[in-house]
Formats: sequence, structure tokens, C-alpha cells
Amino acid sequence: MNALIFVIPIYAALFFLYGIRNPKRFLLLTGIISLPFRTDYLISGGADHEGWSNGVVVALSDVSFILLFGYLIVAMRGFRRASLKIVVPSIFFIAACVLSTINSSAGPLTFYQVFMFSKIFFLYYIVAVNAIESEQDLKYVVLFLTISLLFQGALGCAQFATGYELDVFSTGQKVGGVFGRVQDWGTLRRVFGTQLGRPNSYASFLAPLLLFNAALLLGVKQHVKLRWAACMLGFLGLLFSFSRGGWLSFLGGAVVFAVYLLKTRVKLPKVAYFAVVAGLIGLVFFLPLLKTRLTADDHNAAGSRIPLLELAVNMIKENPLIGVGANTFANVIKRYVTADLRGKYLYQVHNQYLLVFAETGVVGLFCFLWLLCAIFKLGLMCIRRKDNNFVHYIGLGGIVGFISSLLHMNVDLYTSRLQIGSLYLICAILTAGLRLPRAVEKEEAVEETEVLV
Repeated sequence: MNALIFVIPIYAALFFLYGIRNPKRFLLLTGIISLPFRTDYLISGGADHEGWSNGVVVALSDVSFILLFGYLIVAMRGFRRASLKIVVPSIFFIAACVLSTINSSAGPLTFYQVFMFSKIFFLYYIVAVNAIESEQDLKYVVLFLTISLLFQGALGCAQFATGYELDVFSTGQKVGGVFGRVQDWGTLRRVFGTQLGRPNSYASFLAPLLLFNAALLLGVKQHVKLRWAACMLGFLGLLFSFSRGGWLSFLGGAVVFAVYLLKTRVKLPKVAYFAVVAGLIGLVFFLPLLKTRLTADDHNAAGSRIPLLELAVNMIKENPLIGVGANTFANVIKRYVTADLRGKYLYQVHNQYLLVFAETGVVGLFCFLWLLCAIFKLGLMCIRRKDNNFVHYIGLGGIVGFISSLLHMNVDLYTSRLQIGSLYLICAILTAGLRLPRAVEKEEAVEETEVLV
């Protein structure tokens, strides 16, 4: 509960300064900014379990979106803005998780995942997309994501510089432990923003948002200085996370981004070249640390993940249709340990696709891939909106950021509220962008108004 001591005064100040005039945007702001905060409150469950979720949990960001849902109901705004392209595969994936209960060795654990995923889908997609009712709303939501990137990047840089956590926005800390020291991994100090000792989760949040904001810098003129600052601090935060998976995913998205720029021959602002040069100089400056992370002994952290892939395959072979049960991989892992795997490190498989396949079978994997394809198509549809510059570039940013996430799923876990919630928020932004009227429709509406007048 320590976090609330600091959060409540900040929320109160924001409400009086901003929320009274526009409660909807206040709730969107607080929900988005607090999404990376580890402010999880356990309602039931709480078993010592490594997986998607260990209980029925409500986070601080959830509370903002629940209140936003109530606001939309009271204001009688309706709930018709969501895209069936996202809704249908999401519901089918949830259904596949429910179906996997047939094989589940721990029904409550499977229920916890179903609850978690359903909650995130409803709050961060259905509620969020219906709250974005205009282009101005959409621009504010995108701005809030930029502010979140700026804050998390700045906190990561401060952690690296001082060696202290400096995180007053997370629960579960002991009294006097708010400013505990950041853990050092050998000769490296890995930072994690508000992710409490989870540099990889921190990196998986920063990489897509970095690419998203970089795309907006190409063609969106509002808040340019703020976005440059967010990208610079976010890049440093990603660098100081020393997450190889985060680096790989960012590099993959950046390559796709560069290919797009070369094919379309977009004219870059001069400051973009300066930023690239500054980034390269920064990489050279921190080259010894990067080399240490890439070449030094990591206590076989990477090598220990290979047997986990084999374990996942063993599960898939025995339960190919509906899997071993959603959220139960770690729970049943010992059953699938063969003679050559005894004594190996046992944990969740660090590959999202194999994890979904093992836990929910080919049915769940199909629905999950269907959802990913739908998100990708949504981004492409936004890119094709040549009539609206803003929608075009949020589509581009959404696509390159999404590719970054797809790559990250190959080498790490992608099961947290932060990761899935961020993905659905981007979905809400893309959907809202597509819902904006086209330029021709706007002109017709203006002409019709003039005739009526």
C-alpha cells in the first residue's frame, strides 16, 4: 500500500487541475500512465506460481479504466466503436483457454488466466476504444503514451546514474525500502523503471513505444520536442536495461522502419540525422558495457532456455489439440522431464508461441495467431489512410512497434498485464484512427451544415 501514499496526492492534484474540466481524459491519462506501475492488489488466490497470473488481481490502472467504463455508461455514450476484427479472435482465444480446462491439472490457475486476459481485453480495448470519440481524444491518448515513455525512460536513466530504485509507485516494498539499490548483475547495473526488478519486461514496454513515437516524429507536428525527449530517454532506458531480447526486438522493428523509409523516400527532418549520429556516439560510449553483456558469462541464462523449448515440444506432442491447460506450464513441467533433461533449469518456456501452443493446444495457437494477424492488418489499414496524416503515421508506428513485440515473443515471456495491456491499447488507437471520418466525408458534412444554415 506504500505506493498510494505518493499516488493519491498526485492523482488529487491532477484531478483538480485537469479532471474536473474533462473527467474522461483524466481517467485515460491516469490509466495509461499507471499501466507500467506494479500496483497489483490481490483479491483472491496468491499461490506461489510462475505464469500468466497467480490470482484475481486488480491494478491501479485497472481502477482508472473501470471508472472510465462507469463514466461512459452514465454519459450514455454507447459501446459500438470496437472492431470485430479484434473482438472475435480475442473472444475465441479466451474460449480456447476455457476449453483447455478439460486437461488442466489446476483449474483455479486456468481461471486466473481467463480472468486476467478477459479483464485486459475489456478494459484496455473495449473501454479504451469507446472512450476515444474524436480525433482530439485520439491525439490526447497518443500524447499520454508519449508521456509514459518519457517518464519510464527518465526513471531508468536516473536508476542507472544513482544506483537506486527511486520507485515510489510500486506495491510490495518494505518500509524504508522505497529507495533500495538497483540490483547489479555482475559488472552491469540493469534498470527496470517501475517494473521492480524486471529489466526484460521494462525493455518489452519501451521498444514498441520507442518505434511508435519515432514514426509520429516523421509526420505529426504536435508535441515534437516532447517526443524527441521521450525517444532519447526511452532509448537510454532500453540500453540500460541490458535486455538482449529487448535490443533484438527494437533492432528488428528499426530495420523494418528503415526499409519503409527507403522505399517511400520520406524526407527526414535534419534533427533526425542528428539523433541517429547522437545515438551511434552513445552506443560507442557504452560499447564496453554492451560488449560485456553480449560476451560475458551470463550464468548460462541463454543456454538454460533451450531445454525449456524441448519440454514445451514434449507437452505439445502429448496434448496437441487443447494443451495441458492455460497458465499451467510451470505447474506440470516435471511430468515432461525426460532422462536427458534431468537436472536442467525448469521454468516457463521463453517463447510465447510455444507457451500458448503447449498450454492451449493447436486451437489456442490458431486463435492467438488469428488475433496477431488481425492487429497487423489493422495497422496496414491505418497506413493506407492517405487522407489523414495522423492516422497514417500511427498506423506506421503501430506496425513497426508490433513487429518489435512479435520478435520479442520469440525469446522471452509475453504474459504480463503490462505487455498485453500495451498491445490492446495500441489496438484501441488503431481502431479509433480507422473510425475517424475521411476527408471527403468531412467536406460533405460541412456542405450539409452550410445548406441547413
